[in-house]
Amino acid sequence: MLNSEDWTSFFSTTAQIDITAFAILFAIFQIRPTGWRTKPLKAISVMVTLAELLVPLVVALVFLIAHHPWRLACWLSGILGLSFVVYYWIQYAKTNKNDRDNYDKTEVKGLGLSFVFYGAIAAMGFTSPAVGLVVVAAISTWLVLSAAVQSWRLLSQGVFN
Repeated sequence: MLNSEDWTSFFSTTAQIDITAFAILFAIFQIRPTGWRTKPLKAISVMVTLAELLVPLVVALVFLIAHHPWRLACWLSGILGLSFVVYYWIQYAKTNKNDRDNYDKTEVKGLGLSFVFYGAIAAMGFTSPAVGLVVVAAISTWLVLSAAVQSWRLLSQGVFN
């Protein structure tokens, strides 16, 4: 098992990467906000994308608190991520079928995987550090990469036009 210094180094690096990516994406999304703010599902997609960076950031920052309360980090960030996914699904169900495009249909399916990962993060708070920290670290890394892909999809598919 990795010692506390190894985890501190990992989560410190994760926090730095997450906050940088979050700030850049937030700024990019603000450059042309009318393209996504006028489309309810796109607005929520932007929030879900930012949440994919926010969840590992919360894990990292809470872990870095003295005494490393990593279980609390798992529960808080897992519930946060699950909330974003459920909110998107509810809004998708409320949206008229004619107002949904291919992006929205793909997004609603892809969020199933995010739901599993956020649930896993929350569940890891009930496991041993040897298992929980490794799984949360792996999922946190995946979420950062997933946010990059989500951002690319949002920006490249013309949702801001």
